[in-house]
Amino acid sequence: MIKPLIYNSDIKEISKKASISFDEMALLSQAKLTESRIQQACKKIFEMEFGKGFVHIDNGGKMGIAQRTKKKLDGVWSGFPDVILLGKNGKIAFVEFKRIGAGKEIEPKEHQLEIHQFLRNSGFKVYVCNNTVYFKNVICKEFREYP
Repeated sequence: MIKPLIYNSDIKEISKKASISFDEMALLSQAKLTESRIQQACKKIFEMEFGKGFVHIDNGGKMGIAQRTKKKLDGVWSGFPDVILLGKNGKIAFVEFKRIGAGKEIEPKEHQLEIHQFLRNSGFKVYVCNNTVYFKNVICKEFREYP
């Protein structure tokens, strides 16, 4: 199962199967991971294949109003993707990470979608992902292949 967003319902479906693939086993092991842990696992995958170039972006996160105001003045965009992937010959892609969960809680918020569309309109690839299977088999593959 290679999907950018895996839902709790997908995990339940996999866990009912008598026989599962290696990728499905990986998804089951990621079912309870936080967004941060999924991102860290994807960073290791990226670094094994490409070396450097996986860069976490300060997008504000959860903080108080005073900190958020200062960050905004410093140029932080709330809702900006979590990671920028940098590669040879000017390759750039952005990744918004989520955790495995249910429905709307793992889908990008409206302000995130607006920023993703701005980046796409500017010529960049933007991905939303909550599992290492999709990250490795789709994002890394496409990143390797596009100019």
